[in-house]
Amino acid sequence: MNGVWRKLATSGLVALAALGCARKAPGPEACLRFALAWERIAVSDYDSLPPELDARVQTLTMRCLTQPFEAALVRCVIERGPRACRAEVLAATLEQR
Repeated sequence: MNGVWRKLATSGLVALAALGCARKAPGPEACLRFALAWERIAVSDYDSLPPELDARVQTLTMRCLTQPFEAALVRCVIERGPRACRAEVLAATLEQR
């Protein structure tokens, strides 16, 4: 995952510095794993992605780092996959209404 950290070093650290340390949210590694899981990409395949797929992963990683993504959602996607978690998030959203 050396390539992973090089890609996140500039953008991820700047975003985290801007947010401050008080935020209890997923970190850079969890956000990257979330983005890869969401796109159904194995971590081992990350360094050889086509440019358009790499851009989607980077965009989702940055959104995870800079928007209030729930840590539980990130964990769910990493552990169970996006399809199972989309339904879970929708159900929770509907219950709150």
